[in-house]
Amino acid sequence: MLVRFLNAHADRSMEWFSASAMLVWCLVLAQPGDTLTLSPSFSEFVRSGLSETRLAAIFGLVGGARIVALIINGRWPRSPLFRMSGAMAGCVIWGQIAWLQYLGSTASGAISTGVGVYALLALADSVNIYRAAFDVRYHRR
Repeated sequence: MLVRFLNAHADRSMEWFSASAMLVWCLVLAQPGDTLTLSPSFSEFVRSGLSETRLAAIFGLVGGARIVALIINGRWPRSPLFRMSGAMAGCVIWGQIAWLQYLGSTASGAISTGVGVYALLALADSVNIYRAAFDVRYHRR
């Protein structure tokens, strides 16, 4: 069953990965404790006023909506619009995380590896925007 699911959604694998990463962020930040104060690379998150509760809610809503859009993809002609919107939100969110990680880690004197990882997620979501936009054009024909 898992193999059949993976084969059916292989062309959307980066969208699934990005949405799943958002849900993991949501779950981690929703745990008790101050996760954002554990590493100097997260110092800009705290300084900019982003609470863990607010971030968990944002990641949960955007990640969950993206998962729902991917599940109904193909069953409803407007789902590529939702996928494109989710990829746009993901691109902005991952880009902001990469930027805040960069600002926070340069204050400590060394750039965090998270900067590159989150920048690549933003880049992947920019490709996902293009792919979903292609599907929008395809379904409107």
